[in-house]
This record gives sequence, structure tokens and C-alpha cells, in this order.
Amino acid sequence: MFYQMRREDGSIDPFSSGTLVEADGSTRHLAVGDFDIQVEDTWKSPESGGVYPSSWLVSLPGEDLTLRITPLSSTRN
Repeated sequence: MFYQMRREDGSIDPFSSGTLVEADGSTRHLAVGDFDIQVEDTWKSPESGGVYPSSWLVSLPGEDLTLRITPLSSTRN
């Protein structure tokens, strides 16, 4: 689990963090320096014009782990 708060100027808030859950159920707190989140795609709301991240590449160098996260496509009526 991660959260990455973006400041108004686009920089990452240092209070962003995460939790790594191991296979045995144990957890470890992840500070902002323990992971890297890169936005790979965005979505623009046709109603508000707001632009939101919609695909991410998450890396945990200390765990030799990289995840690509993309939302499922859906059709809105």
C-alpha cells in the first residue's frame, strides 16, 4: 500500500509513505525514500478538465521489486 501526496507545485510531499506486507502477513513501514512512483499515463476529466494519474510504475529498490499498476478499462453510460 502506498500513498504519494503531490504538492501544488508538483513536488512530492515528504510525508508520503507506504506499507509492505510480506507473504507471512508481517508488515514494514516504507518511508518516501524507500520507493519510487512514476506516473506513466494520465486521464483528463471531460467534465472538470482535471488531469489525474491513471497508470504507475512503482519500484522498491531495496526489495528488488517493480510493479506496473494500470486500472481496468470500463465503459461509462
